[in-house]
Amino acid sequence: MILLVYKLVTLFTTSSVVATTADVSSGKCRTYTNFNNANRNAKWYCYNPKTHKCAPVKVGSANAGNPNCFPTVELCYWHCRAYSDCLLPQNSGNECAKKKELAYYYDSINKTCTLFLYKGCNGNFNRFT
Repeated sequence: MILLVYKLVTLFTTSSVVATTADVSSGKCRTYTNFNNANRNAKWYCYNPKTHKCAPVKVGSANAGNPNCFPTVELCYWHCRAYSDCLLPQNSGNECAKKKELAYYYDSINKTCTLFLYKGCNGNFNRFT
């Protein structure tokens, strides 16, 4: 629970020089916009909110101007995936052979962590134990 609170506080507060908090209503993740000093042949990683994955792109490509692009895959996932996952609605999943368990989801409307019963299979990434 302490780790969850730390992650959420980190995600929803203004962070270092590299990142700024994005407008939640726009659906964008936090942005890294400094391409000025980047090597034009270097790979950057851009977050795709439909797939919840960071994919490599070349800095000179059209996608590299996207505010969801970062110099490393780790920065991309840190700034984007966890952030957008917390915007997903609560999903209890489906019953299956796996054991049910208590978990938390982030309620982005009320800005609170809320307890729910996860049924064991599927669901979404807005689930923390």
